[in-house]
Parts: sequence; structure tokens; C-alpha cells
Amino acid sequence: MLLRLFLPLLTILFSYPLAGQEPGADYIAIGNPTDTIRKQQPFFSTTSDRAKKIAAEISVFMTTPVFQQAFKSLKDSLLTGQAKEFSVSFGRNNRGDTILSAILSGGRSSAPIPAVQNAFADLHTHLRNTPPSSGDVYGLLERGARSPGYTRRFVLTASGTLYTLFVMDTAAAAAFLHAYPPQRKAGYSPLFPTALLDEFRELLYGKMMEEATAMACILEKYGAGVLLFRQQKGEDLQWVKGCELELVPS
Repeated sequence: MLLRLFLPLLTILFSYPLAGQEPGADYIAIGNPTDTIRKQQPFFSTTSDRAKKIAAEISVFMTTPVFQQAFKSLKDSLLTGQAKEFSVSFGRNNRGDTILSAILSGGRSSAPIPAVQNAFADLHTHLRNTPPSSGDVYGLLERGARSPGYTRRFVLTASGTLYTLFVMDTAAAAAFLHAYPPQRKAGYSPLFPTALLDEFRELLYGKMMEEATAMACILEKYGAGVLLFRQQKGEDLQWVKGCELELVPS
């Protein structure tokens, strides 16, 4: 009898959102247990459809002779065992045809991005099987800030996995760059600001999240306007979803 009397009260009490939460939203803990990310349903539902279209667009570009030429050249550089990264840029001539820059080499963890007419994308290698770094993200955003049509960065790893960073919202990308400028230290590629870097490391080492997923999670949470895609051998290009994988139902 008492249970019947108190059951409605308990239902109301435990179904009511916690302080600072909104009804119907899902939350996940990131880093500090009191730090949460709200699942933004509109982001995942609307972005999922757009991500499929972007993946299809990128996949078509990846089949073009110009991209295949660049891809083969950089893949060959990985097979030769040279301990340095290589890079190439994609642009357009006055007729609108896609053109390639010269291929440049760099060091073990970076390579200069070559200039080309009307550049819109680049491709570089990683000597290990690592996804795009924070330096790759900031490099793309800073180039996009100077040239709004610059929206793609491809990364080819030693295992043959191909990653793509794609700027889907240039206004959001500019706002992210302004709000979260990179840390710059001599000898290192640009890093996330301290708070974001700590959070990124907590995802990696605290939650044991895969590096690509952790990167996607940071980009999603802080509204960078950038999507991360991945193509593994024998597979189609796929959107790497970050925070959605860690959702706890409300």
C-alpha cells in the first residue's frame, strides 16, 4: 500500500532533470565526473544526413585521376621507409580543372604544405598509424580563415588508413579558432588550449577512447564546424562519431 502511494512521487522525483539539465536531453561525463556533455539530438540527426552527403562527395573526389596520382605518390613514399612526412596540395586552374602542387618533404612529424593556385585541399602522410592531430586541425582552420574555400585535409597513415578533416561550417570554424586559439611551443605542432588538451587526454587515457573518436568528440563538443572521416582498407569512407558513442540514457 505504501509503495503504491509513493510510487508516483518517486517517478516524478527520479524523472526530473538534474540542476542545469534540460528535460529530454541525454548527458555524458567527460573528464571530471561533474563535467558533462549534453547530447544535442539535432546535431546528430541533421549532421548524420549531411555527413553521408559529404562522405559521398569526398569519395567521388578520391576516385579522380588527380587525387589517385597524389595518393599513389605519397603511398609510395611510405613504402620506401623514408623517415619523413610528405605533402601535396590540390587547387584549380583558371578553367576550373583540379591541379596538383609539387610534392614536398618534411620531418618525422610534420611537412610543409605546398602552395598551388586556388588551393582547396591537401594530403600528407603520417609515419605511424595516427589520425589527424590538433596541429592538423588548426592548420586546416587557419588556412580556411585565409581562404574560405579551403575545406579539406587528408591524412594517409602507414597502415594505409585515410582520414579526412572537412570544414562543413566556416562560421563555426572561425568562432572556434577565435575562442580556442592553439598553444604554440617550439618544436611541437599546435596544441589545443590547456583545458581542451586536458580533456582530450582524459578521453584517451582515462576513458581509453580511441584517438580518432576522442578527436571527433572534442570537435563536436566545442562546435568546431569540422567533421572527421576515415577510410580503412576495403571499406567505404565513414564519418567518425565522437561523443555519441559515450552517451548515457537520461
